[in-house]
Amino acid sequence: MNSFVTLATAINDQPHPNIVLEPALVAFAMLHAKRDNHGVWAFSLTSGSASTFDEEIDAMSLLADTLPWPMVLIGRSPETKIYQPLMHVVDLAPAPLKCHFAGRIARAFGGPIVDLDAGRSAKPRPTGGREPDVLRDVLRCEVLDDWLEFLRGAGGKNTDAAKAATGAWLIKVAGELPAYSRS
Repeated sequence: MNSFVTLATAINDQPHPNIVLEPALVAFAMLHAKRDNHGVWAFSLTSGSASTFDEEIDAMSLLADTLPWPMVLIGRSPETKIYQPLMHVVDLAPAPLKCHFAGRIARAFGGPIVDLDAGRSAKPRPTGGREPDVLRDVLRCEVLDDWLEFLRGAGGKNTDAAKAATGAWLIKVAGELPAYSRS
């Protein structure tokens, strides 16, 4: 089975001293694309946002529980824009979520990583200037855009099948996706 994940986060690395008022994990989105042994592609889009501490715990738990393995992780400057900020969030997480979340992040970043920003200037990601739910929707669009960009640059015998399956899935879920698009 082939498994690919595009991941984007919006992290507040300078939350208010009262963490209950301002969570560090503001929003995330993850697209999981997988091809089974019969060549059938399946896709899932997971996202979360938080404006309170309880919502942040739920978002951290959802991300930790849904990060698949094994996989290829695809992102924009993933080491500095995703991994390091998520480890900041882990530092603030309550136990035992801290251990679970850290383990899942380490596992996700332990395999092959594709940096879509490699060799060029990093594209800016959304920051705390928007509401958490709006950021979540923007990030959902961005992980879809990242997957499509990855496919445009990919080669190999399964690329055309992945593109066709992605297009069919996007048509199927079009009503569930936010209207924003970077394209």
